[in-house]
Amino acid sequence: MHEGRVATRTGLLFAALGGAGTYAGTRANAGVSGPILLVLLAALTVFLAARMWRKGSEMAEGHAGDAEAGERARPLTLVATALATGFASGFFGIGGGFVIVPALVLVAGLPMGTAVATSLLVISINGAIDVASYEIQGRPIDYFVVGFSWRAAWAGCGRGRRWGNTWTTSSSPASSPPCSYSSPRF
Repeated sequence: MHEGRVATRTGLLFAALGGAGTYAGTRANAGVSGPILLVLLAALTVFLAARMWRKGSEMAEGHAGDAEAGERARPLTLVATALATGFASGFFGIGGGFVIVPALVLVAGLPMGTAVATSLLVISINGAIDVASYEIQGRPIDYFVVGFSWRAAWAGCGRGRRWGNTWTTSSSPASSPPCSYSSPRF
């Protein structure tokens, strides 16, 4: 956040509204079997990939998206999108980055790098809400797996940061903001 990569206000809006969606999603997934969740998650992944691919193709062809045209998403659209991304995060038991990043790019109009950085803020907050929601519902959480996943994510985050800085000239490898991660929910 200290390098200006995170759209803090947008991230906090998505996290606050997404938190309500996250709680609702964890409640809703209690009655859905694992195989059905996986099929629905696969369908959502294909849908979002197609949308992002189309957005990338439009930009490559010179057709600017809403963000480049100076237009902003309507507040109601942002609210609905934040609730939906939070719901998907809780329902599928995922960190939500693959849902949040496209939402931040396609709806909030953030550039890809800013969307990725901002999604880490949103994922951290929604992940904490996920864990609290499971605790409130009395659902089991394997904290050994959560701790292992968290440590592995931190290690990968540090490596990814150093690797990513080799591709950019505007970042200094010495200044490394903390990386956030939402562990998988069980």
